[in-house]
Amino acid sequence: MKAYQPPYTITNEILNQVAEISELISDVKYIDKNFSTFKLRKKNRIKSITGTLQIEGNTLSEENVTSVINGKPVLGTMREIEEVKGAVKAYEYLDNLDYRNESDLLLSHQLLMETLIDRAGEYRNCGVGVGNHIAPPPSRVPALMEDILNLNLSILLLTVMDVLEDYGKP
Repeated sequence: MKAYQPPYTITNEILNQVAEISELISDVKYIDKNFSTFKLRKKNRIKSITGTLQIEGNTLSEENVTSVINGKPVLGTMREIEEVKGAVKAYEYLDNLDYRNESDLLLSHQLLMETLIDRAGEYRNCGVGVGNHIAPPPSRVPALMEDILNLNLSILLLTVMDVLEDYGKP
């Protein structure tokens, strides 16, 4: 059987063009993969923002959050929209923050809340409660936050033990 002979001659120019096409195909695959990864990160960020804000009572859906991020109008309260914008700002700055650093924690609070409250980026200065739970007085907040940020496990363990004594052991 005779070897197949194409109806053209393979030249150096053809080989160079094939190599160039192969490189371009590789580039397109790389760009597509990274674009897909970017889209996934953006989708996860939207889900995270939506879920976090909904825990705090925000009623905007993932579609609404996406619209706010894209600068499109949505039906919601100004507070809900500002909460989304603040969360986006905080997310964008997240890689620059150290979660163990008090000033970074307060900065993230400022980014998140600056259009919503007067003292964004500062510890609270008044009493608060949720349901039947009364939070510690504002004078204790800095020390409690320091314990958490320093992962003072002995204090956290004592706190857990106090709670267990109050509510019965598991």
